[in-house]
Amino acid sequence: MADATTDVELIADNKSFLPDNTIVLFYDEETTGLDTTKDCIIQFCAKVSPHWLEQFPHLLKKTSLVFGESLIKPDAGVEVQEGARKFHKISDDSLSTADSFTTWFGKFVNWIDDLQEESGVTNVLMVAHNNFRFDMPMLENQCKRHQLEIPYGIRHSDTLKVFESSKFGFGYKRGELGLAKIALKLLGEKCPVQTHTACDDVDLLIEVVKNCGDVLSMYKGLHTLST
Repeated sequence: MADATTDVELIADNKSFLPDNTIVLFYDEETTGLDTTKDCIIQFCAKVSPHWLEQFPHLLKKTSLVFGESLIKPDAGVEVQEGARKFHKISDDSLSTADSFTTWFGKFVNWIDDLQEESGVTNVLMVAHNNFRFDMPMLENQCKRHQLEIPYGIRHSDTLKVFESSKFGFGYKRGELGLAKIALKLLGEKCPVQTHTACDDVDLLIEVVKNCGDVLSMYKGLHTLST
């Protein structure tokens, strides 16, 4: 697996600022609650970065560029917390016929495999907002409970951490780091209402990155801070 330093060295200029050895995905989860050790993912969406596609349009022609919006049945004994349901409004009835986590994860791995095989690119960078504290540990812990392995080549990064960092020219303060607040600041009247569905939140994050003021620094930050 290539390391983050190698990736950053390949970022040369604004016309070609993404490394060709890493597919960039934006993703989001809706969950039963906020406990990353016990709660479950119940909705998931991932989309290939439009910036990556613009730079390497020849690498993906057949594979779907979007995975989701998938509903996932909670693990046995795990209930949707009312606080969480107020945000995403996902009903128990809709989850009763959804795929189990194991079945869903198999489909997700197949999609990653298809992206890697068609593009010839092994490394995948999964990006979410507040990823390091929430989305990534939620996914990793649920995989551990089901004894499932994350596909080879996957790394993670977090737009929140880049916006927080002065090193990459952003330096947002603690009270300014929520995705909705950043979106309102950057998009103004064009800012859509946050619906808290996984795909809509992915679309909002993509728009935030597009309008962050320095896309080159954003992607440099995402690769540098990846884990």
